[in-house]
Amino acid sequence: MFHSPFDFGHKIMRFPVKGKAQTLGGTDEAIRTLLENINDLFYTTDTEGVVTYISPVVKTMIGYEPRDIIGRPLWDIFSEEDAASAKEDFKRTARSGRFMRAEYRVVDKSGKTKWIRTSGKPAYSDNKIIGLRAVATDITRLKWAEERLSLLSQAVEGSSEGIALSDLEGNLLYVNKAFAELHGCEPEEVIGKPLSTFHTPEQMPVVEEAHRQVRNTGKFIGEIWHARRDGSVFPGLMHNSLLRGSRGRPIGVMATLRDISDLKEAEEAMRENQAELERRVKKRTADLMRAKEELTQELKKRKQAMNELITYQERLRSLASELTLTEERERQRIATYLHDNVGHALAMAKMKLDNVLKSLTSLDAMTSLGEVEEMIKSAIDEVRSLTFELSPPVLHELGFVEAVDWLAEQVHKVNGIMCRVTCDELPKPLEEDISIFLFHSVRELMVNVAKHSKAWEAKITIERDNGNIRIMVEDNGIGFPVSNLDSYLQENGGFGLFS
Repeated sequence: MFHSPFDFGHKIMRFPVKGKAQTLGGTDEAIRTLLENINDLFYTTDTEGVVTYISPVVKTMIGYEPRDIIGRPLWDIFSEEDAASAKEDFKRTARSGRFMRAEYRVVDKSGKTKWIRTSGKPAYSDNKIIGLRAVATDITRLKWAEERLSLLSQAVEGSSEGIALSDLEGNLLYVNKAFAELHGCEPEEVIGKPLSTFHTPEQMPVVEEAHRQVRNTGKFIGEIWHARRDGSVFPGLMHNSLLRGSRGRPIGVMATLRDISDLKEAEEAMRENQAELERRVKKRTADLMRAKEELTQELKKRKQAMNELITYQERLRSLASELTLTEERERQRIATYLHDNVGHALAMAKMKLDNVLKSLTSLDAMTSLGEVEEMIKSAIDEVRSLTFELSPPVLHELGFVEAVDWLAEQVHKVNGIMCRVTCDELPKPLEEDISIFLFHSVRELMVNVAKHSKAWEAKITIERDNGNIRIMVEDNGIGFPVSNLDSYLQENGGFGLFS
């Protein structure tokens, strides 16, 4: 093993090569200075691949100090992917004695992968290979640029859009496969040809104007018609950009092309659909306006009919109210007549009959007249009862609430139903017709309770709710299914003339 890449003498530097010595005048210090200041990495190994010397630039290149590398196998710093092949390349060079040139991935001290290109050849001493002397160059940036260029090349070639490069005079320098296929030809057929190859004479003024715009502004975006080899034409959407060299000087034009035939057809179909839609909308609008006018007229007629119906209902309601009052007045007149005339006559007849009975001595006559007296008394009771049923005086003399109290007493007296009346303390002023209507309604409900409910208790609740009077009649009878009520409402639409 040797510890220096050269055999240092006092004046002469020797390079043993296949037994022949090459000399280079100079000092040891000059050689060291040269090796330590070049950008490339210089290293030597023994026949086993162990590093015997490495220049200080290794610190800049992969972060290690020379002492970290010397004494270790060279492939220790190589990536796992390339370590085996590097070792095999070293053995092959050592056996054959040939010049070695290869590219490998190495791992720097921080763990990052870098690319190096190494060139080397065997070192000899007395015609015997004693190791390897080599130079390594960091090509990481170059590799990255190559990969990027490869990706860009693949992207351009694989693009579905046509891409072309031309010089400033409009001569084609490059076209991708998509650009050539759009025009029905192969890429190599059009290289070097002018742009007019893809356009008819009628299209050229637009093409030349686009080219001038690119030269003046640096870009052009617009539609230009293109011609295929078979003479057919198609619309294309183009994005053209001015290319500049490293010093900013214009050197060419890059163009991208997309066939927009489908888009044009879609636009035409859309225009036709828009026109058809506008026609339909116009027709529909006219129909709607006509329907609106008809509806307005119909609404007017219905509103007029509704107003007439409301007026008719008001008249009917007024007539019903008047009828109720008239009926009540007639009831009251009849009741008054029964009370003042028939009742009074019966009472006088009873009184005279009593006087006659007191003067009689015959038992048979007294018995017969007694029966007549009982009949007259019964008639007086019937007249009195009929008088109250026709028009209870309490309703007209005391009011609605007191009349309901009287009605509850009558229900208990006649039907044996315990009836309670509950009333809040709020005043309840009622018009005469309303009072009469409500009383007859409550009486009718109580008649139904007595006839159908089989109840022994009932309750009448009278409350004032703001401007309304709420009356509830409840009993503990058998009731009836609510579904029957719903069926009745569906069949009859209500319970009376206005409900």
